[in-house]
Amino acid sequence: MDHPHVVCEPMYVQVARRALYDGISLTLLDLAPATVFLAEQPVTSVGHVATGEFLDRWYADADGQGTQAVPAVLSVMDAERGPGADAQVLLSLPRIREAGLEYQVRVLDGEVAASSGACVLFIRPIVAPATPSPTR
Repeated sequence: MDHPHVVCEPMYVQVARRALYDGISLTLLDLAPATVFLAEQPVTSVGHVATGEFLDRWYADADGQGTQAVPAVLSVMDAERGPGADAQVLLSLPRIREAGLEYQVRVLDGEVAASSGACVLFIRPIVAPATPSPTR
C-alpha cells in the first residue's frame, strides 16, 4: 500500500569503532560508511544512506549552515562503565575531517569520555528530512 502524502521522520544511527571528545567536539573514528535510518510511525521504513548524503540532508535546513541543534544519544560499549552509560547530547555543525566525522556537541545528561571504544550515535529526526521510501 502506497502512502504518497505520509512523511516519515526517521531516526538516524551511526556506528564507529571509537570516539574522541574534547569538551566541544565529538569525533567518530572508523565510522561505518553508511548511516542507517529507521522510522516506525506513521509508516515503517528502514534503510541506509551514504554518510555524505546524510550530511546533505542535515545541511538542507532553513539556513543551510547546519547550525540547528539536533538531539541524540551516544551509547558507548564500555565494560567499565556498564549499562546506562549513555549520554544525551545536542549535535550541530557536522563536518567530515581527516580523522572522521566531527560534531559540535553540548552534553545534556550523562558523561562523554575523552576517548572511548565502539559507540553508536542515535540521532533524532533532522528538520525537514528527505522522505525515505516505505518498506513493503
